[in-house]
Amino acid sequence: AMLSGGVDSSTVASLMTQISGQPINTFTVGFDGDFEDNELDFARQHAQRINSHHHEVVISADEFSSFLPHAIHHLEEPVATASTLAMYKVCELARKHVKVVLTGQGADEPFAGYHRYLGERYGEWYRRVPSPIRNYLISPIVMALPRNERLKRAVNSLGESDNTQRIINIYNTFDPSLQKSLYQSDIMHTNGFYKSVYELQKEVNHLDSVTQMLYMDARLYQADNLAIYGDKMSMANSLEARVPFLDLDLMKFVERIPPSLKIKGRVRKYILKKAVSKWIPDEVINRRKIGFATPVDQWFRGEWRNEIYDRLLASNSGCQAYLNSSTIESILDEHYSGREDHKRLLFSLMTFEIWHEQFIKTPIATQ
Repeated sequence: AMLSGGVDSSTVASLMTQISGQPINTFTVGFDGDFEDNELDFARQHAQRINSHHHEVVISADEFSSFLPHAIHHLEEPVATASTLAMYKVCELARKHVKVVLTGQGADEPFAGYHRYLGERYGEWYRRVPSPIRNYLISPIVMALPRNERLKRAVNSLGESDNTQRIINIYNTFDPSLQKSLYQSDIMHTNGFYKSVYELQKEVNHLDSVTQMLYMDARLYQADNLAIYGDKMSMANSLEARVPFLDLDLMKFVERIPPSLKIKGRVRKYILKKAVSKWIPDEVINRRKIGFATPVDQWFRGEWRNEIYDRLLASNSGCQAYLNSSTIESILDEHYSGREDHKRLLFSLMTFEIWHEQFIKTPIATQ
């Protein structure tokens, strides 16, 4: 089993141990240095609880940087998720011992595990604040804060009254004005994601907004991001990675559960945590959610800084072909001066650049 030490993977590993009646193999990935969200210790602790044969791999910044093009080669499309390489390396580790693994992936979308679901659940309270106060007091103060990308995105999203547009705002890596300035004026672009959101929303527009968001997340973010890189990184290592939380019968059942049982107070995935409490200790259930986090921002500010400038601003780069170099320079300046937190956008640009280099600039068939 893939084991991070969080609720989902710990549940899968515990149930596997119970069913098998003997110790299982568990695998985890961590990072060099003082990354505060390293999950190595949490995974080790749960491995000791279930007495598993535990294995781990640690990734350095140099390894991440040099191996990222290899991971993108296997992805075959620009999926800008920093945990892609971590997934590759833990699959590489697991394949040395087993041919099939189970993962805890897939529980956050149907059970409401992300911060954005908490915001959607209680966002109507924010929208009750008179719009002049929101638009001319709260929003300017928040936007003036250094970094705080998640809070700024929340303020931009929660004030939107239209359910579908609000979901689009939540997903946007950068605001529409920045997006407009980033594209070159002669580049015509459409966003198929927006169309997909509107089409899916029609199927559930009679339901509450949290359920709508969960429904769309499972069919967009989960299917087109997490499942893509999970499947391709495991297959690149000839490893079968299976996802019990995405069992279709389970998904159909969970999607009928009302959001009041998925979010209770500030507790996300409430009903799942109650259900697994017989197997998972309170210290795991109540621990702050980390997710498949990586120290990409630390590396952007350290080991990767020169490479980012060199790649994104090179005269023959894909970014220079389609995007405005002055806007890219402004993004870099804002990020490295500490005024803004653009790590998600910068990683997206880096992923696009490496993908473009491999599949467009030098088509894969001719390599």
